[in-house]
Parts: sequence; structure tokens; C-alpha cells
Amino acid sequence: MYQPDKAHLDVWYTATGVREEKELSFIQRIFHAGGTLVSDNDEIRVQDWAEHRELVRPNPYYRSTLDQLTGEPGFIKAFRDPSHFIDPADNTPYVLFSASLADSDTDFNGAVGVAVGTNANGMSLLPPLLHADGVNNELERPHIVWNGGLYYLFFSTQATTFHPEVSGPTGLYGFVSDRMNGEWAPINGSGLVFRNPTEEPFQAYSWLVMQNLTVVGFVNFPDLKGVPPREIEARGEARRKFVGTIAPKEQIVLMGDQAKLLVRKR
Repeated sequence: MYQPDKAHLDVWYTATGVREEKELSFIQRIFHAGGTLVSDNDEIRVQDWAEHRELVRPNPYYRSTLDQLTGEPGFIKAFRDPSHFIDPADNTPYVLFSASLADSDTDFNGAVGVAVGTNANGMSLLPPLLHADGVNNELERPHIVWNGGLYYLFFSTQATTFHPEVSGPTGLYGFVSDRMNGEWAPINGSGLVFRNPTEEPFQAYSWLVMQNLTVVGFVNFPDLKGVPPREIEARGEARRKFVGTIAPKEQIVLMGDQAKLLVRKR
């Protein structure tokens, strides 16, 4: 978050592993840092960084990742993807993040975690805004857009992270509420805002809806002809097939509990 009047930049990010660990781990922690954005001689840089501060740690609501030494994509437990949001109703600051339920009888226990700011400039964990216990393992990159007096909660998830008895496409999902601590109803009845096309189900991922309802994501595997990425990896072709850059921007329209993709000629 950038404050132009102060040239101040706030960054919320996920730190993985621990310093000087002997083997790479999948431990995840949520941090904040602030600095001054400087522009001169055609160069942009951040200087005067404040101390990087760990914001929150898992509590009984959320599973800890401290014992997570190994992992497989799609099945790594989550305490990551922080997203800052200031409630326009009362200016209360929140941080949303991808989480996993601590108290669950299944491995498919993804959740949208939330922490609220305190008077001491710290953060206190709250119960999840919503969860997919028994349905999906990962609700990634959660964030909130305030539009038309309503709160729209968005996240991305993948077809491969649904419970074996549940099917769903890789796509952008959303829920809507009239207040932060209210009931969250699925957008479009199912929660699905938009998805990758059936013929290329892995072409894009990790979408972010901005306040003006422009949607950005990244290009993943756009030309696999329906072949799963794992088969491409087994052939040693993953690096050649992976694109990994910003996808063309999209635009959505929000109307109460409905969301539509605005289709434009390219």
C-alpha cells in the first residue's frame, strides 16, 4: 500500500522457511515492512526500511506450518498470502490470508483467515471469514473489494485441490456480505466468478480483483491441449511450457450477489 503524501510504502508478505535452516522447509509466516519510495534519475527504489515484523502466528483457529518440512504443490498447508483491507465503515484495518483449519477431520480444510488491527498497532487473529472444510485444500490469495456498499471476498483455487468426491474448476471465486462480520453468500449461487476454458484448464491462475473491478492474474500453462501439468513435468517439458507472466487484464461487473465477466474485443 502506497501513501503518496508521505512517499511511504507498506508491504505485507509471506516468509518461508527459517534463517540458516539446513534443509529447505515449507514453514510459512506473515510479515510486514515499511519503507520510503524514492524516484530519481529514472530509478525507483525503496529505502529506510523499518524492521520487518511478524504480524501474527497460528492459534487454535489455524493450523501451524512449523512442522511442515516437505510438501507437494496443492497440498501444502497454508499460512500465507496476506492482503490488507481497511473497512470503510469504521477504518478498522484487517489482514486476510490463506489458512488451514486447525480442528478438522480431513486434509481438505482450506480457509480464509483474518486478523484485525489493535490499538497497539498489532494484529489479533479472528475466526476464519469462511472455510472449505471437506471441500477444498487451498483458498489462495484472498482479498476484499468494497463496492456499492457491499463487501466482496475473492480468492483463487485449483481443480486439483478439491476433495476427491467434489469437482470444481480452477478459477476465481467470490462471496458477498453487507458487513465484515456478517454472513457471506456465494456469488452467482455457486461462488464461481469465472474459470479457465474447458479446453485449457491450466492457462491462468492467482487472480486479483482491484477496486475498479479490473482483474489481473498470471499466465500459467496456456497451451497444454488439456494435458495435466504433471504429465508435462514427467516429460521434462514444464519449464518450456510454463509462461509465468502477467495475463491480459479482465473486467468484471458486480450487481448484488451476481458477478459477470465483461467480454471485450481484443
